[in-house]
Amino acid sequence: MSHPRADWQPTLILRQENALRTGTQTIRVVTDQGSGYLKALGNPEGPHVLVCDLVATRLARWFGLSTFEFALIEVRDEYGLMFEGGDRISPGPAFITKYDPGETWGGADRQLDQLINPGDLTRLVIFDTWTLNCDRYAPGGRRVNRGNVFLSEEAPAGRFLLRAMDHTHCFTCGRPLSPRLGHIGHVRDEEIYGLFPQFQTRIDPQVARDAAEQLGRFRKTDAEAMTQGIPREWDVSDPVRDALAGFLASRAAFLAGSIIDKLCPADGR
Repeated sequence: MSHPRADWQPTLILRQENALRTGTQTIRVVTDQGSGYLKALGNPEGPHVLVCDLVATRLARWFGLSTFEFALIEVRDEYGLMFEGGDRISPGPAFITKYDPGETWGGADRQLDQLINPGDLTRLVIFDTWTLNCDRYAPGGRRVNRGNVFLSEEAPAGRFLLRAMDHTHCFTCGRPLSPRLGHIGHVRDEEIYGLFPQFQTRIDPQVARDAAEQLGRFRKTDAEAMTQGIPREWDVSDPVRDALAGFLASRAAFLAGSIIDKLCPADGR
């Protein structure tokens, strides 16, 4: 579950469709396997946001969340791809997700009522808390980004499928990865991430218990599998890779024993 699906592996970029005004300067491209959204080297937030997106998307899939199909693709200089500001995209390995018909959440309860996987709201909050994802709903509402809640139309008519998307700010909130990631303050951060006010009444204690049990089974070997295959061009040293794997395993163990009390205090253990 931790690797891109074998049935979507584009190898060529045929043309650029448009450029988005986002932190990573994502661009929409047409590949030999259809349209996708590309995050590439040379983006203003640096190569480590690509690492975060790749690793956290693998983690989300391991955790049972629905994600976009994704892959690594080589960007060639002759493609002439351009960021929104007009700068050329740097050649090298890039992260790409397959175009998915749907819409971002506008904040309406009606949209959440139409989910075919409502339990994933609970699982998504726990995932964001595990990965310290500050770019969906940061603790205390310090950042509110409904655009990172994606409602896919790959569902029966009139319904939506919640997908976990855009994990560039997991682990370090967009800052470069470093060996300091394994510091006890990161591992034992007690705040809840991703908990929009509209999600609070939809938290399912049984789903939370199941998710906590799954976190309790996560080991450093699992984390090491998630961090394999990171392109060398993305500038991740062995000490940083080891710190990331250690953080993921240690934080999973910490939350396995504490997340229920934090997320569902009235439910008990």
